[in-house]
Amino acid sequence: MKQTERFNKPECLDVMTWAGKWGDSLEKTVSARFTELTGVPVRHHTNIGLRLPEPLHDALRTRQRPPYDVVWSNAVPAVAMAESGCCQLFDEDDMPSLAELYQRARPAGFADRLVFPYSVHYVLVYLKSAVEAGALKSWNVLMDKKHAGKIAIYPNGKGFYPIAQVLGGGNMEGIPENMQPCWDYLAEFRPRIAVLDYSIGMESLFRTGRINLCFRALPNAVGFIEAGLDVGWTVPVEGTSDTTDALWIPQHVPEERTYWARQYIDIALSASVQAEWCNRLGVLPANRKAAASAIFDRPGFPRNMDDTAGFLYVPDHVIWRHEARWETIFEQLPSAGR
Repeated sequence: MKQTERFNKPECLDVMTWAGKWGDSLEKTVSARFTELTGVPVRHHTNIGLRLPEPLHDALRTRQRPPYDVVWSNAVPAVAMAESGCCQLFDEDDMPSLAELYQRARPAGFADRLVFPYSVHYVLVYLKSAVEAGALKSWNVLMDKKHAGKIAIYPNGKGFYPIAQVLGGGNMEGIPENMQPCWDYLAEFRPRIAVLDYSIGMESLFRTGRINLCFRALPNAVGFIEAGLDVGWTVPVEGTSDTTDALWIPQHVPEERTYWARQYIDIALSASVQAEWCNRLGVLPANRKAAASAIFDRPGFPRNMDDTAGFLYVPDHVIWRHEARWETIFEQLPSAGR
């Protein structure tokens, strides 16, 4: 921390986090380093899923102090908060790490109040005993009859739309204006899906053989292997898509705590912490000085966060504007139970 501390230290800093490998990584890298440097303990508040919790919405709506000083969330709800004036401005003097980031980490129109600390790529996770290695070259393995009813993806089809667009015979230039190939493919694919859920509990589904294939974020795929599951993961030849998460400070956090919240985010973005945190997770770091994990040294992955030509990239602003509509269309498609 380069400047003199301007506010007394709080008894702790409240940070909204996720469960499992995600929360564990944040606690052991970012939060531990923050406490080491500042002497301020961190209290972690777990949120399951991508929707922001109601206590946060309630506090912002009533202009009360939020339950969290720092929010770690998916980028889409974070942008919605920024657009509605619910995110505090950053102070670049308090946050020197902001100057070290890839361009994509500072979202256009929101760079003064949001930051994307990494990008996350999706992979195909497979149960080794149920899938022949040769069948994994293409995402078309999802249409193999023997896997029908044994596939898991995210709720509302999140993240899978670019892949479906390509598998349906379309191209990335058709997103978002010409996505009929995507919807045609998903209309055929959705009845084959057994599970639309996040990753908590997915391990038991693999262990019991209820699923053979799973579209999942790379950190979760790595977590499954670390947990001892007999699974592997791959990026099929058509390529894969990605997502981003955000760090931000809600409005109505008191000024003396906002200062420490900025310090927390700045430490999360520093090169040394980025290298450890992003390597532990399996994501591409936002800091240009932080080396990417060797896990990205394979076809189908970009080389850094600004390398948007290296995969099935949908511009971030397109996802922000259209994802809710895509999810609605997905939910209207016939499923196996209809």
